[in-house]
This record gives sequence, structure tokens and C-alpha cells, in this order.
Amino acid sequence: MRSFDFYDTLVVRLVANPADIFSLVGERLDIPEFRSVRLAAEVAARDAWGGEITFEQIYDHIPLVLELKQRAYLLELEFERSLVARVTAISSQIRTGDLIVSDMYHDERLYRDVLERLTPGVVPEAILISGRTGVNKATGGLWKR
Repeated sequence: MRSFDFYDTLVVRLVANPADIFSLVGERLDIPEFRSVRLAAEVAARDAWGGEITFEQIYDHIPLVLELKQRAYLLELEFERSLVARVTAISSQIRTGDLIVSDMYHDERLYRDVLERLTPGVVPEAILISGRTGVNKATGGLWKR
């Protein structure tokens, strides 16, 4: 079994900076300050939980009314799914049964959706994500999993 990092190895985001996705959400919802609100929510979630976090935990710290928060949540996921491209030199090497690892807050479903679209027929054995496991690659905890 081989392992591959997800972002910036198998796929790249089609924005200059990953936080640009937050700006796109803000533009779509007509909330100019959404990028800074979203960045602050991630910091607050990490402070509250003491490290690795999930996407849901970030959105728990976004100070918007429920309907607007739900729309922002879904839009961000939509952009994360659609604004990616495969890194052909690497993604052409992945095979069914390989392992995906990622220091990120998204869930396995998003990764599987993107992989299914960009590398049809390839089904990883497992997808280990720091936000879901509570440990990351840098400390070695994610690799132990």
C-alpha cells in the first residue's frame, strides 16, 4: 500500500490561496467580510478544541444567522469540490487500495467525491484526515493510524 497526500499532491485548488475560497463564498452571499470571519472561526475552533478540528466545528464558530451559515457551509463545500484539478504526474500513480492522508478539516466524503470525479475507478483503502482522527502528520500520529 502506498500513501498520498491529498491537497497539493494529488489535487490542487484552482485559486491562488486556499482562503480565496472564503472570499468566493463571501462574494456569492454578499458578505464582503466573510473571508476574515471564516479565518477567525477556524482559529477560534482550534483554540476551543485544542488542535485538529472538523469543518463542522469551524462553522460552529461563525457568527451568522443559521440560514446564512448553512448557505455558506454548502457553498464552501461546493467550491472545495469544484475548484480542484488533478496533478496528473502524481494522481496517475494512485491505485485502488492506496492510502490518502491529509492534514485538513474536511470529511472523507468530500475526498471520495473529488477522487471519483478526477480519478474514476480508483478506490482508496482508507482516507485518514487529521480533523477526523484528532492527530496530524507532523506529530506522526496520523501515520500511526
